[in-house]
Amino acid sequence: MNYGLLFFGIGLVIVAVALFIVDTVKNRSEIRELERANAQTELLIEELNELSSIIVDEMDKKYNKMLSIYNELLITPEKDNEYAQQSRDKAGHAEGIQPRDKKTTILELHSLGKSPGEIAERLGTGVGEVELIVKLAGQGVGYNDKNA
Repeated sequence: MNYGLLFFGIGLVIVAVALFIVDTVKNRSEIRELERANAQTELLIEELNELSSIIVDEMDKKYNKMLSIYNELLITPEKDNEYAQQSRDKAGHAEGIQPRDKKTTILELHSLGKSPGEIAERLGTGVGEVELIVKLAGQGVGYNDKNA
């Protein structure tokens, strides 16, 4: 009978060792899967960082381009007299408005609650130009030099 208990105990130990080995192998495969998932996640993060860097660079370029266009609108007077005459004909009462006066007028009308479409129609200019001037003035670009 003692031999029976001894064989039973040895059998239990063997089963326990086998279960331990199986569990260890399963845990190792789960760890490998987690490591692979972690590596993929890190690659995705790197790609997202690169993409966001590209997007920020493009946005900076577009912002600088818009800023240069805005500054050009403020600095350069209308050079083409024929185009200027057509603008004056459209504007009617807005004849002779210089770029700086035009900017000031746009900002004043905007502060009175006029929409960009109404302002553009009233001054005989494009809606996009009005929106650009209002947007850039809201960011503080060239807004303080309106008396210069």
